[in-house]
Formats: sequence, structure tokens, C-alpha cells
Amino acid sequence: MSESYADDLARAEKALLAAEFDRAAQLLEGCEDWPSPHAESGVLANAELLLHTDPAAAIAWLAMVQGSIATDAGRFRFNLLSARAFAVVRNTATATARMLEAEKFADAVSNGAAQLALYRARFRWYRGEATPDDPDFEIAFTNTDPNGRCLAFLQRSWAHAAREDYASQTRDLRASLAVVDESGRAPHVKTRAMIVFALARLAFERADAQGVVHAQAAYDALAWTDAVAVERYQSLRAFGWDAFMRGAAARAQWIFREARDIAPSDAWRAMAHLDRAYVARIEGNEAWALDELFEAHAIAQRIPWAQTANEERTALVTFAELFAQVDSARAQWYAATFSAMGLDGVSPNFVTSRERRMTAEARFVVGTIERTSGNDAAAIEALTEAYELFAGIDHHFKAGLAASALADVTVDPKWTARAVAHIGHYPGSPLARTVAKPAAERTDPLFERLTSMQRQVARGMWEGLDARRLSRRFSRSLFTIEREMAAVHAVFGTTSVNALREAALARGIA
Repeated sequence: MSESYADDLARAEKALLAAEFDRAAQLLEGCEDWPSPHAESGVLANAELLLHTDPAAAIAWLAMVQGSIATDAGRFRFNLLSARAFAVVRNTATATARMLEAEKFADAVSNGAAQLALYRARFRWYRGEATPDDPDFEIAFTNTDPNGRCLAFLQRSWAHAAREDYASQTRDLRASLAVVDESGRAPHVKTRAMIVFALARLAFERADAQGVVHAQAAYDALAWTDAVAVERYQSLRAFGWDAFMRGAAARAQWIFREARDIAPSDAWRAMAHLDRAYVARIEGNEAWALDELFEAHAIAQRIPWAQTANEERTALVTFAELFAQVDSARAQWYAATFSAMGLDGVSPNFVTSRERRMTAEARFVVGTIERTSGNDAAAIEALTEAYELFAGIDHHFKAGLAASALADVTVDPKWTARAVAHIGHYPGSPLARTVAKPAAERTDPLFERLTSMQRQVARGMWEGLDARRLSRRFSRSLFTIEREMAAVHAVFGTTSVNALREAALARGIA
């Protein structure tokens, strides 16, 4: 019987390493009732499982099983797990106390000193005191477990980021992958997924083609599970946008479709449709852009936005931006919904990180919302601050977007030049053609004579929608839509939809 408990524990720990959390939960069910010494190892493994799925539940579990921890090795692991759990829920004082308690039992386990050193460095990062030359990193790198050394490189990469040394952060992220690959050992899938996503996004934002290639290779080699679906989805988004920015629009759309198919929530699924809409619009395919936008809008109706967390909520900002040219009422609804909730809950990084990058992200979001709402002065202020921050740290994608938005709002050629310069770091980018054209030349005098509603109807007309479909799309009466369609024809001097489409194509606005 004791062998079966040992086997179940071994299989559970293997499942934890592979991020197969449902499987681990099945194997550890009832572990608190296992005989000694298996119960101690079982309840600690279950605590680690809960840390990945529900940190608050992990704290409650650890409190419940504390009395069953009988060995010094168990006490060491118990206190480290407690420290991790309290750190996740941002109770830094208790987390630090548990880490200090763990120090008393460090000699009872192999690599105890290395594990503690990593925790000390991590807690300094939480307090904003992280330094890449912290001597605790050298101790952490002595860990004989390659996954432990991998974590040390990952943690030091965050310390580099805190100093805005993103080149060094990239090196450490790549080193964290290599240390496990070179060992031939199975990777800790949850940690590996975090690294792949972090490297993919950072490399894309900084136009680091080699870094993207490295992240893509690691992505392809990883055995992804449902437990790391968010990291997988986010990695795909980074790969998709990098492909698009380098001129591979078809590949980008294929990647975004894959992201949509594996999206871990409705909010992320909507974002995948928005990505496809964004790319289609930049490519000049407004009909495709509208199809994707309204697919996303249909999904958005069933999303409880107040319950979203992390970056899911920023989909509201993209909705507002894309709807601004299509349906101003809906654009305002999305902007107002985001503004009502604010940045609270968007990302824990806004709380734990003191990087200017996070401030830049926040100001970019605010600027986009203000621009959508027509508050040009506030938009210019926020976007200018975002641009200066992104440009200062060589985050070329967001710097280019901020400069392009400022060019549209201010009609100042200096912003066009800056946008082109940043986007130029992505050879072959179709976005370069769009922003290189002065904002004043992107408008059409006839189109500008239309009201906001008439512009939306016009786009639908040259997409091929009839009055009834336009009525359903814009939630307006058939009488209202027919009146607006007549007004569009009057401005363009046409009498049929085909003639209108031809006129719009000739003017370069369809």
C-alpha cells in the first residue's frame, strides 16, 4: 500500500512539473489522510498545486495542514510555500516572516541555501530594491536543479527590467531557457510558458528579430496545457503582431486565428477578433475589418467586464478605438465602460513594478480613450507622455503607435516623422505606408461632408450591406437607415450601391 502512495506522489509531482494541474489534483485527492510519511509530502505538493490555481485557497490549506508537518525538510518547504502564497496576495510582511522561518531549516534540504537566496532577491524586487548584481543571485545559480537555475535567471531578468536594461533582460530570459535545454531535464512548464511569453512580447516590442525567433522555437518545443493557456495565447499575439509588422499580413491573420481558437476566455477571444480587425483595417480591407469587429462585439455582449482582470480588460480600449470610425455611440460606450473601472485590476505589474514601461502603458491607454472621446487636449498630453517613455526605452511598436496617434490628432508632421522612424525598425511593415501619409491627406473632402452616422452607413454600403442588414448592424430603424443612405448618395452623386462603391474605390477611401 505504501508503494501506491509513493507512486501517486511521484506521478503528481510529475504532473505539477508538466502543468497538468487537473491530473495532479486527482492524484492528490485525500492526501491529508495518507499514512506517514507520505501525508506530509502529499499535503505540501497539494499546496504547490493550489498556489498555481488559487493562492488564497493555498493559504487556507497550509493553515489547515500545518500540524501534520513533522520533519525539518517539510518545515522548510512549508514555510517557503507559505511565503510564496502570501507574496502573491501582496501580504509582504507575512511572506517575509515565513521566509525567515524557513531559514532555520535550510540545511535539512539540498539546495536550501540556493532556494532561500532566490526568495530574498525576489522579495527585494517586490519592495523595489532589486539589483541585478545582488550577491544572492550568485548563490541561487549554484542550485543543482536546472529548473531552479532557470528561475534565478528569470528573477534576475526582472531586476534588469527594473533598471530598464531590456537588452540584459532579454539575455537572461534566453539564458533561462538554455539552462534547462542544456541539462536535458524536463522543464517546469508553468515557468517555461511565462518565459516564452515574456521573451516573445519584449522582443516584438523592441523589434528584436533574433529574440522573436528564439521565443518561437521555445514555443514550438513546449508541451502546452490548459493551465498555461493565457501564456500561450499571449505568446501567439506577440508572434502575430511581429509577423504583421514585418510584412507578413497573411501569416499574422493565421496566427491570430489560432489564438482565437485557443483563447482561454471570451475577453481574449474577442481580442483575437479585434487583432484581426486591426490588421485588416491597416491593410485597407474594411469589409473584413468590420466583419471581425462585429464578431468581437457579439462576444463582448456576454462578458462581465467588471470581473475581468489583467490585460483582458484592455480589449475595451481596442473596441473603442476601432468603433470610433464605425459607430461613435458604441465607441463611447466601450470607452465609458473602461473609464468607469479604470486601470485597477488591469495588471498586477502596475502595483509590483516601478518601471516607466508600466507608466507608459497606462498613459497610452488613457490617451487612446481620451482620443476616442474627442478630448484632444487630454489625449495629446497622455499620448505625448506615453511616446516619450516608450521611445526612451526603445519600445518601438508602442512608440510608433503613440506617435501615429499624435500625428492624427495634431496634424503635426514631426509626429509623422517619428512614427515612421520607429516603425522602420520592422522592415516591410504595412503600417509604415499608412503613417507616412500626412494625416491631412488621409481624409476625403466628400467623405468629410458626411455626418458620423452617414460615414458608418457609407462604409457598410460599399461593403455590400443592404438597408435591412445595416438596420440590424447599427440598431437603427429601417426608415432612418434609408434616409442616411439617400444622403450618402446625394453627397457622392450616385444612385446605386455599385456606383457608390466604384466612386469610393476611385477616391481611395473604400
